[in-house]
Amino acid sequence: MSWWEISIVGLMMILVLGPKELPHAMRTIARFMRKARRLASEFQGHMDDLVREADLDDVRKTVTSIKNQDMGAVIGQAVDPTGDLTREIDTTLADAREQVAEIKAEAGPTPSAAPASTPPAEPKVDAPKAEAPKVESSSDATPVDGKA
Repeated sequence: MSWWEISIVGLMMILVLGPKELPHAMRTIARFMRKARRLASEFQGHMDDLVREADLDDVRKTVTSIKNQDMGAVIGQAVDPTGDLTREIDTTLADAREQVAEIKAEAGPTPSAAPASTPPAEPKVDAPKAEAPKVESSSDATPVDGKA
């Protein structure tokens, strides 16, 4: 409503109610408006609570479903939704197993396990013999080997 329309409604109220009843009517309308606003805000608050609870219920359901699901399947579905990658890996793995079997068949029978033996001993290397040091006597200036 514009100001022009509000002024027309006000003028009509003055003419219909008269100046004597107008303040009483305005108070009654104001009380009614306050009650209506209070009810509207209360209703809005309840609606907000319902929305929050519904959102929490959705979150609870999501968490519960994640908790109960096989995470490997969920990840597999996210990574390879069509299954093409899984089929390709399976065929490659089967081919590799066939090739390993062919190589084993070409190699012949496997030798039986040899009895456990001690590892070969390391060859002994003779260290050069150190000569005995010559000790000179302090009283005699002759060498130890007896040559003067």
